[in-house]
Amino acid sequence: MIIFLDTEFTSLDSSGELISIALIDENDKELYIELNDFNIDKANDWVKNNVLSKLEYRNFDTFKEHSENSVKYKCNKADAVNIIRDWLQKYDEVQFWADVPHYDWVFFCDLFGGSLNLPANIDFIALDLATLLYVKGIEPNTDRESLVEDSEFNGLKQHNALYDAMLLKKIFNKVIGL
Repeated sequence: MIIFLDTEFTSLDSSGELISIALIDENDKELYIELNDFNIDKANDWVKNNVLSKLEYRNFDTFKEHSENSVKYKCNKADAVNIIRDWLQKYDEVQFWADVPHYDWVFFCDLFGGSLNLPANIDFIALDLATLLYVKGIEPNTDRESLVEDSEFNGLKQHNALYDAMLLKKIFNKVIGL
């Protein structure tokens, strides 16, 4: 199963902390988690201006919502690991795709204590959209929203992890020809 991954985090340095994570499988089943235990003081100005305002549950300490295709939580990092592990257990094999996974994949693996501690059904290598675009002759720095005709997803905005994962999936499907 292909799963599309996006995260939001406080900064692009070694002190960064995970803020939110979104996973969407190829059948549109989605998991979205906002963390309530990251240090907001570590958020740089760009994150404060472009990410924090786009969190869906910023006014809640905890939150839980389930529907047929969507599971959403606001919780701490320890609970997030258990939620993700439970959500992923339904898949025999998981291949992750991220836009540019240098940070997304590191933060994801860190949740589990490193890539050697990932659940057995997860491949330890995350594949990336930027390389796929390059191989297909598309400039990898192209604005992602310009790569698809419709990038409206239930009122979500860019730099919300769920929106970005949905956009990633849509671009992937277009580039691959699905």
